Amino acid sequence: MLRTIFFFGIFCLEAGAAPLFTSLIEVLSVPEKLNSKTVTLGGFLVLEHEGNALYFHNEDYKHGLYANSLWCAGCDLIKHKEFNKRYVYIEGVIDSKNYGHMGLWPASIKEIKRIWEPSKPRP
Repeated sequence: MLRTIFFFGIFCLEAGAAPLFTSLIEVLSVPEKLNSKTVTLGGFLVLEHEGNALYFHNEDYKHGLYANSLWCAGCDLIKHKEFNKRYVYIEGVIDSKNYGHMGLWPASIKEIKRIWEPSKPRP
């Protein structure tokens, strides 16, 4: 059975294969609630040695605010280099028990299925 739920102004599907379209804020505030769930998130993707992460904003990356980001366990600098330091959507599985390199992140996203850029920025 497929149900549609209104959540923070975004329609999302609650069903088997469809990923949950949610915000990075929700994942960061209660990662254990979304543990092992497939989600689609938007954020600023950074791919670097021992620092692959999806940040809420590029300023969070510039100032090293790890609490405002997720470790990207399934991202690869070579495979996904065209998305490095860009705002993207990313689809993957939340892992609330993987804190990334040196335990700096509040949670992680793994099993990345796809990454894509949103449409052009609004004027």
